[in-house]
Amino acid sequence: MHHAFAANSLTSETTFCYWQCATCRVARLHADGVNADLNRFYATEYQPSSKEFAYGGTTLLSRLRGANFRRIGRRLERLVPKGRVLDVGCGSGVFLDAMRRRGWVVAGLEPHKSSAYQLRTTRGLDVTDATLDQVSSEWGPFDAVSLLDVLEHLSDPRRALRKVWHLLRPGGVLVLATPNVDSLEHGFFGASWYALQPPDHLWLFSARSLMNLLVSAGLGSAFFAVSPVSYAWPSLLRRLRLPPPPAPLDTAMKAIAAPPMFLAAGVTGAPAQLEVYARKLES
Repeated sequence: MHHAFAANSLTSETTFCYWQCATCRVARLHADGVNADLNRFYATEYQPSSKEFAYGGTTLLSRLRGANFRRIGRRLERLVPKGRVLDVGCGSGVFLDAMRRRGWVVAGLEPHKSSAYQLRTTRGLDVTDATLDQVSSEWGPFDAVSLLDVLEHLSDPRRALRKVWHLLRPGGVLVLATPNVDSLEHGFFGASWYALQPPDHLWLFSARSLMNLLVSAGLGSAFFAVSPVSYAWPSLLRRLRLPPPPAPLDTAMKAIAAPPMFLAAGVTGAPAQLEVYARKLES
């Protein structure tokens, strides 16, 4: 059985609908034509978060994201020795930069062509302007692959994870982060929850559905880690129909709102972000 829930677009007054499986809780955007030209959209129009970082700038937001990515790096290093890491959908390059500073050999995939170009020329990062589908499995093996806020954008998540399986070395580790459709925040903010983001987010996962997907793709020994990510502040602005304040204040409010939501989510076991680490199985 399935049921539907509403989601407001970030850029218009349009309301979209997701269909959610009552058993595994995975949700799929129900809309015609949203897959029609995704490659062109992500190559030219989509704006990665902290985009100023790709151009050599640093802001409070990129610093906060860098701190979170260093935390992810430390967790990865408990599971696999430092080696080669591929960041799929590397956006503005904050994660790649953090991992390079930690001693990893880094490579990135970023379909947004101008961001990929800037990361190569300004940050000196090995970034290819392509999608996961467009690269050869022979590019590996990588010791680690990251999909941070990426899986929800992909038309075929299972195919993407099978490609990751081929790119990882035996025993290599995937780190994946994606919004939690069963989060406390989604329950509270409903259609105004900022992480819904239709029509960009085609899929929304629960912990159960994400674990099922990983296992079906040959990725096991998986465990969920506690993520401090919260969408509470921008969701509140959307609920109240208020424009965001100037960037420094907006970022500060995101940081201030996150800890209480993090604590509440910890008590209820329903974090805003699912963060999972999984190892390549031989199959």
